[in-house]
Amino acid sequence: MIDILQRIISYSVLNCVSLIGKKQYNNYKKNSKVADKISEKKLIKVIKKNQNTELGRKYSFFNIKSIKDYQEKVPFTTYEDYIEYIERTANNGEQNLITTDKICYFAATSGTTGNYKKIPIVKKSFIPFLKNGTIFVYNLKKEMKKKKKDCYMVKYKI
Repeated sequence: MIDILQRIISYSVLNCVSLIGKKQYNNYKKNSKVADKISEKKLIKVIKKNQNTELGRKYSFFNIKSIKDYQEKVPFTTYEDYIEYIERTANNGEQNLITTDKICYFAATSGTTGNYKKIPIVKKSFIPFLKNGTIFVYNLKKEMKKKKKDCYMVKYKI
């Protein structure tokens, strides 16, 4: 009885996530046709939101109204250009240096090209991962349907 209940719940969850994934997939397909416009709009939104950060003031984000403005005012940078800001946040808890979003924690790279690097993580950064995860489930379910196989979430014991 418990096995049947688990399968019903797994099937229901899979279908719900798949429906969300289908919507996300269709949005991505539609938006891919106007990716340049969407990218510029997103860039300007991020620049405007972060114009009062230390980095925003340094590069006069308040004067940036287009991709061309951004390219003219903000030089090409590497991780090393951000180390001071990252260390100040990681060591002293300072905020509003590179983003107005609160930095929740720092992910660490594997260090394959030298020392590991700290990557600032904000809550908002999880949203694209969740959206892409739903698209993965949608495509998985679609492929399983083509092969006429049942697709259930697997319960792992660790």
